Amino acid sequence: MNGAKMKKMLFLPLALSLGLIGCGGGGSGAAPTVTPTAPVTPANPFTATGGLVQPRKDQASVLLPSGQVVVFGGIEYDLTVKNGTTLNTAEIYTPSLGTWAQVANPMTVARAYPAAVLLADGSVLIAGGESAGMAELFDPATGTFAATGGMAGPRSQGFSLVALDDGTALAAGADLSSTGPVVEVYNPTTKAFKTVGSTALMGGLGNLSDLAPIDCAANIGNGQVLLFAATGPQPVGSTPTGNITLVYNVAAKTFSHGPTPTIGRRYPAIVPFASGKAVVIGGTGPSGSAPYLASGEVIDTAAGTTTATGLMATDRMYFDATLLASGGVLVSGGISNASAGAPLASAEIWDPANLAFLTAGTMVSHRDYQAATLMANGQVIISGSDVDSTLALWGITPVASAEIYHP
Repeated sequence: MNGAKMKKMLFLPLALSLGLIGCGGGGSGAAPTVTPTAPVTPANPFTATGGLVQPRKDQASVLLPSGQVVVFGGIEYDLTVKNGTTLNTAEIYTPSLGTWAQVANPMTVARAYPAAVLLADGSVLIAGGESAGMAELFDPATGTFAATGGMAGPRSQGFSLVALDDGTALAAGADLSSTGPVVEVYNPTTKAFKTVGSTALMGGLGNLSDLAPIDCAANIGNGQVLLFAATGPQPVGSTPTGNITLVYNVAAKTFSHGPTPTIGRRYPAIVPFASGKAVVIGGTGPSGSAPYLASGEVIDTAAGTTTATGLMATDRMYFDATLLASGGVLVSGGISNASAGAPLASAEIWDPANLAFLTAGTMVSHRDYQAATLMANGQVIISGSDVDSTLALWGITPVASAEIYHP
């Protein structure tokens, strides 16, 4: 999930040093240092590349220090029996070859909807997508997986795993607890998660007894994490009625209220694009179901404001949003109210200079639940997708395919 355009070269060093996002099942690692290349951009900026070894959706995706991209877990969908299998496999994409290779060793546990983040030592923390809150580490040098300290409980589709400036990683959202939201921080030194926020621990903020699920989190720089949360009557699991934002101070390990969102929404993408600022895009209304939204808003924690953006050309849910090297945000795929559950091939760019969305060509394949990752050359690799039964009628099977966005 991801970024904007033009004038943002001013913010490039910050935007690319942020822990970025964790939302919609995707993971976020410490952002790479991106050196944009100047390829000849095709008429349509999307081109096919080598496909995944194993068809999958809802996988986590991370850029490695080597410049390769690794995906973990997800779900393989069998169109014949219309059933999904949770995967314990990983694959690595090598940009210079344009091909994927399966990691020889399996993960310690199969994971649907995992999240993953690159740690300072070059290893990758993988968590969520199973029933016990277990976590593991992937060593790219050896291609091996090892169990590490687990979370307080299971987390599933849509939870955030965000790299922090001090080398730790924050987990928030999509927890299955009946006691309310829990925020945890993973310490690579102790190899353990520690709870830093809960309804009880954050009770000093006043209205958090009314706090429903945390949908998204993003590292917005300056040692802060922005949490986008729903509010509504308890118990947890009831229909939220609106949203609030919280700001987590990494050094002090404290929470404060952030600006109030302008529109109640669930399951959006959240992308940091400048110090103290993030754009929230799409999703659903407060009920968590259709109709889906085409709106977005900028949350500015320093100014204490929220500002509506222009509308996307298409309302979207289950899409991906990727911060580009230019500072723009690539919004790709998903489903819309009009698509009746079928994945989209359309894409848009959010431009922070004028808060508007611009059309960005047509993807090679229709995609939702895909993974999109900014690579070291400034291009974006997009892999995998859901298989909707409607697609059998269209003759489209994009779940193993991958493609490149050329900015």
